[in-house]
Amino acid sequence: MLCTKSQFLKISTSIFYSLIILFSIFSVTFKLYKLNWPSLLNKFCCFAVKMSVPEVYETGKKNNFLDKFENCEQDEKYEKNSQSENKSCFSSSSENFTSYKILETQFGKSGTKCSNFYIKNKTGREINFDKYLNKKPKFSIKNKKVPLVLIYHTHTSEGYMEKDNGVVPKGFNARTQDNDKNIVAVGKKLAETLKKSGISVIHDTTVHDFPSYNGAYKRSAATVKKYINKYPKIPIVIDLHRDSIGDDKTGRIKPVFHAKNNKKAAQIMLVCGCGIDKSLKFSHWEKNLSLALNLQNVCEEKFPGLTRELIIKNVVYNQNMTSGAILIEVGSDANTLEESKLAAQMLGESIFYFLKKFAK
Repeated sequence: MLCTKSQFLKISTSIFYSLIILFSIFSVTFKLYKLNWPSLLNKFCCFAVKMSVPEVYETGKKNNFLDKFENCEQDEKYEKNSQSENKSCFSSSSENFTSYKILETQFGKSGTKCSNFYIKNKTGREINFDKYLNKKPKFSIKNKKVPLVLIYHTHTSEGYMEKDNGVVPKGFNARTQDNDKNIVAVGKKLAETLKKSGISVIHDTTVHDFPSYNGAYKRSAATVKKYINKYPKIPIVIDLHRDSIGDDKTGRIKPVFHAKNNKKAAQIMLVCGCGIDKSLKFSHWEKNLSLALNLQNVCEEKFPGLTRELIIKNVVYNQNMTSGAILIEVGSDANTLEESKLAAQMLGESIFYFLKKFAK
């Protein structure tokens, strides 16, 4: 029996919306399992949910359910575990936040002892750290045309507290695009300290994590590649971050170092990727590790207690792009900006001493 044109349109419309609903169900399922979908498909999924089941979409938006997928989902290959295991992802909306207490802690004496500092080995393999510490790096610091240090920020919008009041205030947002208040300001202080010591440095302030947090490591890799192509022999490449530790129930953890004149500084943490696993293999990870161990050793010589335990684990963090690459966390979101700037100054002084110590 033939159907009329209007019946045909009704049937076609029903089939179309049924397919959209099925697609939406699959999309939400895949998102819950955190599979990495391209950005265009991700947006289409949200559009499909909005068109087919608007009540679910509106509920999700109200509870920041969809925002978490769109803004805080991390690229599985490049950004998994991009900060400590206790990393928290703050929503752009702060209306649901209450005040949380801050717990001051000085890290540094857990894990494997190596020289004057400690290491947390999360690779699952035994590593002879003394062997890599004894492999001293060598630098040529006479050629002023070649930068000795590149500083960049994969997560450019990582921010800090404004005041040291012992609590995270209601409405605090741990991310900001204001470069006078985020990790860029800390990188600026590090760069200024190095320049005052006569060290040639590049401080790149390209934003990699906004408006989309997902894919930040891919975008920062493009930035690093640009400089490596121009300066293939640049010896130290630092991805400067800040950490986020603790939770909203027990409190936010603030890593502190008590400097001279009773001033508080943020502690710093060096993080190394390891190329032991086949899926993450890169040939120069051992050179990166040797550099990190010797740099931390120098930091502790100059400022005992400045560093937290060095972390090594099976990750990449763009450290496969060049030898001398390292990720450094300066404080946490519970530290103030001034505490983190003071830490950056001491890190800069340590890097200067480090370069002079191992100059050819």
